[in-house]
Amino acid sequence: MEQKINFAWPVTSSSKEEYVAFCEWMTAHKTMLESNEIAIWGAGIRGTEFSLFFKRTNYTKIFFVDSNKEKWGGYINEFPIVSPDTMREKIQTGKVKILISAENSKEIEEYKKRIKVINDELLNIKTNEEKVQTSKKVFEKYKHIDKLTKEIVDEFIEQVLIGEINPETNTRDIEIEFNLIRLD
Repeated sequence: MEQKINFAWPVTSSSKEEYVAFCEWMTAHKTMLESNEIAIWGAGIRGTEFSLFFKRTNYTKIFFVDSNKEKWGGYINEFPIVSPDTMREKIQTGKVKILISAENSKEIEEYKKRIKVINDELLNIKTNEEKVQTSKKVFEKYKHIDKLTKEIVDEFIEQVLIGEINPETNTRDIEIEFNLIRLD
């Protein structure tokens, strides 16, 4: 059995101002805290300090998030450390709020950009899958046609672009944009 590591920093004291500000924040957000779990981004000295503040106020519905793979599966005091991907899954429950110290804001922005790229790629894949299904249905529908009608053509062709006449060759370019994708 793999032993879990406690990554807590030896924080033995905090300034009175920091603790008072934290308690004021907790009071102002009491309703939100009662119905949510808190993800502390950053399993370092500031995160350790946050966890001690939470413990002192008897709030224990917290976990840590860190981008350092070495810390995943470990803990700070009794609170687990998870990966950003695990946090993302937990957030989808709608019952998690993220606490970020200013030291980690740049890292968070980079992570959010990566998530957006991945979500955009997933949307493109989904859109392409939908186009494939639509194409299959149309091809199946018309695989035994005897006569080509305007309605059938309209289902296959999005638009026809006709270019200007080239006076030297007396020709023009015609471009056809199809509704469907090729199914090879």
